[in-house]
Amino acid sequence: MSEARLQLQSIQDQGNFSDLERKIFKILNDVLQPGVTVDSTDAAKRIDALGTNSLAENGNQSESNIEGFLWSFWELVIEVMQHVPRHHQGQTRMVALLDSLSQISRGTTTIWGSEARLWKDLPLLGPCMRDNWISPTYNDSVPDSQLAEKWASLNSFAARLLAGDLARWINFGVWELSAALEEEIQDPTILDSNIAVAEEWIVHAGGRLLREARDDSKEDSSIKKSGSLYKGKEGLNLDRWQFWKKRFVYIWKQTSGDVSKRSHAVATKMDEIEGKSEGQIVETASVTSAQLVTDVDATNSAVRKGIRGAATDVRKPTPNITPDGSMRQPVSLDTPPEVPGYAASLEVQRLLSPANIDDFNDIWPHPFAAEELAGATNERLPVTPPFAPPNEALKKLADLQANILADLETVKYCKTADKCPEAINATYSITSQNVMVGRMLDHSTALIDILNHFQPHCTEGEVFNLSCDTPITMTLVSCYVSLVRIYRIIFSCIVDSLPFLLGIQHPTPQLFPGMHLGGFKLEARVDLQVQILVKISEDMLRSIETKFGLSDNVSVASENIPKPGKAAQLLRTMLDHETSEQPELYEPRGHCKPLRELLASLRDSDRGGRARR
Repeated sequence: MSEARLQLQSIQDQGNFSDLERKIFKILNDVLQPGVTVDSTDAAKRIDALGTNSLAENGNQSESNIEGFLWSFWELVIEVMQHVPRHHQGQTRMVALLDSLSQISRGTTTIWGSEARLWKDLPLLGPCMRDNWISPTYNDSVPDSQLAEKWASLNSFAARLLAGDLARWINFGVWELSAALEEEIQDPTILDSNIAVAEEWIVHAGGRLLREARDDSKEDSSIKKSGSLYKGKEGLNLDRWQFWKKRFVYIWKQTSGDVSKRSHAVATKMDEIEGKSEGQIVETASVTSAQLVTDVDATNSAVRKGIRGAATDVRKPTPNITPDGSMRQPVSLDTPPEVPGYAASLEVQRLLSPANIDDFNDIWPHPFAAEELAGATNERLPVTPPFAPPNEALKKLADLQANILADLETVKYCKTADKCPEAINATYSITSQNVMVGRMLDHSTALIDILNHFQPHCTEGEVFNLSCDTPITMTLVSCYVSLVRIYRIIFSCIVDSLPFLLGIQHPTPQLFPGMHLGGFKLEARVDLQVQILVKISEDMLRSIETKFGLSDNVSVASENIPKPGKAAQLLRTMLDHETSEQPELYEPRGHCKPLRELLASLRDSDRGGRARR
């Protein structure tokens, strides 16, 4: 597809240009248009000559005259670049032009009382850009599409100049990433505009920003201020970088359309930048919540080699986000917890599994790419067969485990309703209150579906069913026990929140927003919503435990996974341990009852309420 011709003539038509400005505009227009025939070096020389001749004609090369020429030139450049779409090659050509201009030496001059090298320092570009740096979404203003696109174009230009070491405005990038990611944004138009701008900074200047984040010894008062969601160290540092990435993942999962796609792409891009920068995801002295667990990586790498039937190792950084949406790191679905030292000391705990979700495209290849497995150097190891339903089931199991472990970390942030701004103010953000409830039930359904893939008796020659050996059984059991812990934390939060929710008059956060029964709205009946959730949850848990052989109903024994006695014994032991432990929460609320007691108390409270009514 041919590159679109830029519509720049309107800039000259609407502006009151001097003769010098018209000549400069023509040079810029010739350079930026597709099918360009003007070399950037030649264009830079022509601009320099125009400036030199203009000052000579006036007979005065004083500081004020040089300043006036430079300011007019940069204003014109900035105006033009707002009309060059961020994906247009004109962006690249303008950067090349300024790079060529910076290589022209005209000695030093005094600008605003300080010496500057003309053109090496591109003097006054920074102040002129700052003078034009007014976001159309400032103070929650809602921009029209044209204004939003012009702002994104200018940010793309600024980010490219920063990446090319032609500017030093780190603060511009930090400001825009903060605006997009460090505040809850209610308006979808504002969110779309801010995410589009943030994307330009990561895509074009992410490497430079990461280098600055790693070298956080520099003091810069212009980037100390942060948004209300970020509670970490001030300035630009790795904590803030990782917070931005987690927020991109969060917005990707909680939105749709272009905003979701952009957020996913940017989060993945940040992983790529980290890998290219250090040859690994993140390198710091200790493992924090914003980092990967390197010893687990090593173990999973060895396990992956065995699964692939190859003695060769995969030497490449593992992305935090897989194409199908699975997450390697726990990601908060709410604002970060206000816990002292959280960002610097929280260690991520992850269970080992026979196959970690990362690099699954390597483990389970495309059906027509089985030949990739032929590279195995150890012929004694079995070669993984082409993609088949059993492998799909195992992939789903690994996906499920990764997501459950991520959510297990997330629910530690759960607060009671009286401590949630959304409940107190009866407002809603893009983070719907029922997200963890929905994910909990989705995980339960997924586990039941996976359990249905396992044959009740281990026989040879089966293709569409799977034998459940000890490692697989351990993985299934660990998934369920982790899921029980999620249920327990969520229902504990509900139990502790009910006195507050039932005692307020204004609309409350909904477990099932918009739920109707034959036209009857349940939004005002949080007690009925809770009972529905209790019933659904108990049915889910009962179905899963039946598959493991914990059901007392003999008639369903044939539905159990293989060797139900051993699986049931293992599961019962692990559930006993889960019951005896107190869930780890970032805001402890006292003793947390076992899940069964929590469900029973909610049922009993409903019966008591009906009796009183």
